[in-house]
Amino acid sequence: MPSEFVDPPSPDTVLERFPWAGEPGKSMVIGADIDAILSAAYLADRLDWEPIGFYAGFDRLYTVDGVTRDELVDAVWVDLDISHPEIASIGHHILEFDGTNAIEPHGSSLNPNLLRGVTHEAFSRKYPLGTLHLVTWLHGESPSPTPTQKLLYWLPDSSWINAQSHRFRDNVRDWLFEWVPIESLTTSFEWTDTAYFEERLADELYPRIERTGFERGRGQVTSRHHGLGGYQCTFEDPTTSRKELQGLVDLAAAVMEWDAFDVPDGLVETRGTRHWSYSYSTLRKEYGDLDTFLNAEDVFSYAIPNRNTINYTTGIDLSAVGRER
Repeated sequence: MPSEFVDPPSPDTVLERFPWAGEPGKSMVIGADIDAILSAAYLADRLDWEPIGFYAGFDRLYTVDGVTRDELVDAVWVDLDISHPEIASIGHHILEFDGTNAIEPHGSSLNPNLLRGVTHEAFSRKYPLGTLHLVTWLHGESPSPTPTQKLLYWLPDSSWINAQSHRFRDNVRDWLFEWVPIESLTTSFEWTDTAYFEERLADELYPRIERTGFERGRGQVTSRHHGLGGYQCTFEDPTTSRKELQGLVDLAAAVMEWDAFDVPDGLVETRGTRHWSYSYSTLRKEYGDLDTFLNAEDVFSYAIPNRNTINYTTGIDLSAVGRER
């Protein structure tokens, strides 16, 4: 897929290309970690979007009882990259090996790597921030953010660790200052690489997140000064994690001064099949190219974690959602 923009776009230009991303009152299906929850909380406050489900564990769709297929394809899928021609999604996985394919099912995918033409061949230039930062860049942030609000803004996808002095820092700087400038992050970029930032994070936010019931995860990279890991708040089943999820939404609302939304209850599960580490060389041998593979296998979502493999999900039948099983 050719890149959407050669030069850094403005939020207005992106919203012209994806008008649904600025439409008030949309329904949304939410991903399964802290970036997804914070992004949904922001969109619920800023655009009055309402959650109707979650896509969790890479192979399970949980929807409000009675939701129809039409409602699901009209919703925006937040912090997710959905390979479906009728579905609009906002995510930031790498979706192309080399940029030679059309990946037509992603025509309604608002993804910064697609906007900039970043494929796995240039993985070091992959978008290093969160979905929260992308939607905040599109719609703006609260004026005069407090230091605690800045701390929370850096949390999604361990963006603050990426911004510290190691191999990811220059890429974070490039995206943040050239492509998605957000004042609360640009003005605190240097702060992330200090012991004081880590101490404030550990003292002010981590205990509050821990009280929601989420445990701190084990990230691949830890912080430079105190060896802190990120707080991803991933969950496999929102029906058993509803209390923790509501606590996280309420925490975001309290810190950011947003109106909290109610995490939906009584969710119905639709299960698909997750395929891990499928070889790209096998894909090319059996299907010829990525486009043919996506169509032949009816892939619902996928990501390219390294140059030789693709992880993908099949079997999510939206027409079966809500049926008695």
